[in-house]
This record gives sequence, C-alpha cells and structure tokens, in this order.
Amino acid sequence: MKYLNKKTLRLKKKMINSNEGDELKDPMDRYEQWMKRKETKLSRGGKYERSHNKKVGNIVNRNIDKRYNVAQKTIERISRNLKEEWVDSIKTSKGKLFDIFVNPTPKELSELEDFVRFIVDWKNKKIYVFDHFLLHKIAADKLKIPYNPNKYFPYYFGISKIKNGKLIKLSELLKILKSKPEEKEWLNKYFINLITVKEEWVDTITSRYGRESKGKTFDIFVNPTPKELNELGQLRIIIDRNNKKLYVFDYKLLHADAARRLKFPYSEEHDDKNYIFSYGKSYRGKIVLGEWIKTQLTDKEDWLKKYLTDYETEV
Repeated sequence: MKYLNKKTLRLKKKMINSNEGDELKDPMDRYEQWMKRKETKLSRGGKYERSHNKKVGNIVNRNIDKRYNVAQKTIERISRNLKEEWVDSIKTSKGKLFDIFVNPTPKELSELEDFVRFIVDWKNKKIYVFDHFLLHKIAADKLKIPYNPNKYFPYYFGISKIKNGKLIKLSELLKILKSKPEEKEWLNKYFINLITVKEEWVDTITSRYGRESKGKTFDIFVNPTPKELNELGQLRIIIDRNNKKLYVFDYKLLHADAARRLKFPYSEEHDDKNYIFSYGKSYRGKIVLGEWIKTQLTDKEDWLKKYLTDYETEV
C-alpha cells in the first residue's frame, strides 16, 4: 500500500466508515472516488466564479459603452456647431495645411494670424476667412466658387487685418456697401464698426504728395468716434468752424490732398479763418492738440470738447 500521511489516513478512515461507496471493496477506491467528488465541487465553484466575473465584466462593458455613446453624441454635437464656422482644410503643394472658416466667431478670428484673406458671398450672406498665405484662387477652387478678383459681385475677394476678434474694414468694401447698404447689418458682425461708418467715413483719397505716402490711399473721417480715433494714432485734422465738423485722417496724408478732395480752400498761410488745419495725436479715444492750435480756438468751438483731451504729450 502506498505510504499515506496522517491527514490522508484520517480522510481514508472517514471514507471507510461512511455509508458512501459501500459497493467498493477496496478502501483506496472509495477514497479516490471521494476525492473526485471534491474536485468536481471545486470545479463547479470555479465555473460559477468565472461566470460571475463574466457577468460583472458585461456590466462594466455596458457602462463603458453607454459612456462612449454619450461622448460620441457630444462630439457629433460639437462637430455640428463647428460646421457653422469650419468648412474644410486645404493642403498646398508645399505641404502646408490651412483651415477655411465660414462666418467665424471673434474667438476663431483671434486664433488666426494678423493678416487674413476673405471671400464675401453676397447671395448666401456668408464670409469665408483663411490665412493670408493661402491664395484666393486655391480657396475658391476648393469652395467651388468662380474666381474673379476684378469683380465685386456675386463674390468679393479681399485681404484684411484682425483686431479684437474682428476684421478691419476696407475703403474698397465701404464703397461697395454704398450701393448695397442692406448688407451692412450682417457684415457688421465680422467687421469693426461697420454700421456707423456712414456717419464717420467721408471718402478714400489717393495721396499725390509725400515721399512715403505718394500713391497710397487713406480714409478721411468726420466727427469720429473714440474707436475710430484709436485706430489712427498720429493724425492730421481740419476743423470746419461754420458747419461744426471735425475731419481727421492719417498724418501721412497731406492737408493739401485732403482739402482738395473736401473742396476746402487751402494755402500755406491759412488765410481762410473758417478752417483750421493742424496736427494731433489720439489718446484713449480722444485727440491731444498741439500748443499752436489751442491759441486759435475760441469759445465758439465748445462743440470740439467731446473730441479733445487735456492730456499733455508731445505732438
């Protein structure tokens, strides 16, 4: 008989004294049968444990699936919102990737470079904006828009600069809006101070004089708002005393050119006292005047106070 330790002998004795397996004459056979039954029970327990783990795993997987579906729906919802702003990406022949946005938000515009190109779709009231390194023709081909930069309708192709999440208005665009004033309302969302331009903007002038400014165009504004003044910095001014109007423009545009366009009499001696020609500098939405012009103003020019500031600075 095989040697058995004390524990095995006790189990053997127990099996022999039990009623199970009386038909087995050999005590070792009965012992082996008992051990098989025990292993069977253990195996069934293991099966249950595996089944239980499988059920738990299924529950966990279902929860993960639910969270994934929620996340997927969120992504789709965000994508739908972005669709109003993002159109497509274009990869140029040099391997650079550029995004095209339609009717972008100020946040989207702020994330672009300082200079951008844009296409105005007048019919559908859409404006497409993209990096200035991406040419208009390439973007137009991608958007399936006929490219004709010499025409303003039905599409207008322009280049602008971004400031405070908006595009800076162009003199050429302002001319177009003169014939289509109804378009200002929706475009004002993307351009700085476009709605009130009629009250402030006079015209665009091509400079005939000056080494730096000859051939360049400049805007002239009348009774400007603080926002308009902040965009100018160093400026020239013309005061129309009779009509109580203040004309301002970039200092690079000479008084002679501005006076000629406005049909004001101009001479170096300033013989006509109805007009004052001078210089200034914008500061926090107002104009700082030089000492000479202060001596020319009288009590009749009280209407100018809303445009002036006493801040002392060198002009």
